[in-house]
This record gives sequence, structure tokens and C-alpha cells, in this order.
Amino acid sequence: LGDIEIADDGRVVPGPNRVAIASREGDLTGLAAALAVDPSSIERKHQGCTALSLALFRGHLEAVRLILAAGADPNFVDTKGDTPLILCA
Repeated sequence: LGDIEIADDGRVVPGPNRVAIASREGDLTGLAAALAVDPSSIERKHQGCTALSLALFRGHLEAVRLILAAGADPNFVDTKGDTPLILCA
């Protein structure tokens, strides 16, 4: 079913955010492809963090540039209350 997983109880649960996973791994080809398929997922959190935060955590500068060029908000708050700008400080 692609990016949708069905839990045993019949609930539809979204699959992993491919933009965030590619960002975390520094996979520029995968990141560009994921952004082309679903650019709206750029702020969707994966394990509490946005794609931009994950790329910053891992030091993937080119991924950071690609994510920002795609329109990511550097002031988007993650589940810990941090923003990517705060993480850079």
C-alpha cells in the first residue's frame, strides 16, 4: 500500500515520512525524489523531528540546503519545543 500501513485493529496509520528518512540518512537522491512526490510532507515529523532537524543533527549540509530550498520553515517547532534555528546555535 505504499506509504500507508494498516494496523491490526483496522486503523490507517501513515507510513514513515520518506522526506525525513532521506534527510536523516543524507540521501540526496532519495530526498529530491521524496520531495518531488510529496512536497507537503516537508514539515511532517518523524520520531518527533522534522526533516530539517534530522539533517542538522546528522550534519548533512547539502540535505539542509535542499530542504530549505524546498520551503522548509527553519522556525517550525518539533515535539521537544526546539526549532532548527535553535539547534544550530
